[in-house]
Amino acid sequence: MPQVKLFYGNEDFLIDEELKKMRSSVNGDLNLERINGAKASIDQMVSAINTLPMLGGERLVIIEGLHQDEKEEGELFSVLRSLAQGTQVVFVNYGSLDKRRKFYKLIEEIGETREFKRLSEWEQDKALAWAYGRAKHYGKKLSGQAASLLIEIVGLNLRMLDKELEKISTFIGDKEMIDDGDVSLLASSGELDSFALSTAVQERKVSSAISSLERLFSDNADPHMMIGMLAKGFRMLLQVKSLERANMSQYEIAGQLKAKPFFVKKCMERTRNFSGGALARNIRLLHEADLRMKSGYSPRLTLEMLIPELCDAG
Repeated sequence: MPQVKLFYGNEDFLIDEELKKMRSSVNGDLNLERINGAKASIDQMVSAINTLPMLGGERLVIIEGLHQDEKEEGELFSVLRSLAQGTQVVFVNYGSLDKRRKFYKLIEEIGETREFKRLSEWEQDKALAWAYGRAKHYGKKLSGQAASLLIEIVGLNLRMLDKELEKISTFIGDKEMIDDGDVSLLASSGELDSFALSTAVQERKVSSAISSLERLFSDNADPHMMIGMLAKGFRMLLQVKSLERANMSQYEIAGQLKAKPFFVKKCMERTRNFSGGALARNIRLLHEADLRMKSGYSPRLTLEMLIPELCDAG
């Protein structure tokens, strides 16, 4: 097993889960040290890495964020090449990484580099597989309908999916199977209303969409989260509509997008409500609304004016 590792990528939940596993193998906090690599000096990092494990066992040094001055890294490279037995060093970067850096190439040479990517919108099958496995982690089984409904409501944010699965698993007690009724009953109201808002807009039901919007603001939901869910839905509809125009069937589209056929079927039903131009326009309108809110415009007024526009078939 490599003693030096580099974890990076935009899926912070998976990075944190991997670090949690590594921490569990360390003999108490005495043999665990976390360092802010963006602020610590090279000497501080070298000192931490050179400290021998206490009371036997292994020592784990986690360095979060990368040092910015490559000219100073020579001493660090030397230490990493000759680690004491039982010492593991993990560098963590929450985000993208320039693979041209000498630092990256060194870790690749002497250790292990792992990228943790967020799931893309078309990776529904991977999200479902992950949800089944995570339910098992909590000692539960997850029905297919429940898994699909949960992903429709929460999206592909693994941290949020985990939070909901943990909550549902706790509430259902000794019951072994999580079904779609449990998801509908126990998922956070804000998330359910976000799902309801997206559904109502895609079905061009203006009054239902405005009602969902009012509930979301009453629950102090994040307006940018609402924009994100609406944009995600319209991007998927645009993809499905484009593939429909290529005369692909429901199952061919599902295969192309790596999505469940029943989910694609729902999308195909809703694509009939909009022209391709209207879908592209809606994605643009949502982007413009997001920028307006970031510039200081009222989120409530922005979204109240936007909803009827989004429901226009074009």
